[in-house]
Amino acid sequence: RTSEESAVSLIVQLAKQREFQPTEDSLARLRDLSLEARVRAALRAEGETMRLDLSITAEDGQVTLRGPIFSSAAKDSVERIVKGVAGVRSVSNDVRVFKET
Repeated sequence: RTSEESAVSLIVQLAKQREFQPTEDSLARLRDLSLEARVRAALRAEGETMRLDLSITAEDGQVTLRGPIFSSAAKDSVERIVKGVAGVRSVSNDVRVFKET
């Protein structure tokens, strides 16, 4: 049986090993995931877009949006909101309007 102190020490030692250190690629992916989460949160915070179920991907500040949407006005709102999120450099708004209201 290993004590808590020994387990913590072992984890700390392992975390210092090279294979557990961040790489430029892993840091970039983390930034992309963070941006995706901030975009999703911004859309959820707005009444007009809070219920939309869109695919959101980010790569180096380029955000791509995909999925069905209910109106051209909603598509425009989504793009406006996303462009206002810190870190977004450009938006590829590939959502499809499936029913004009």
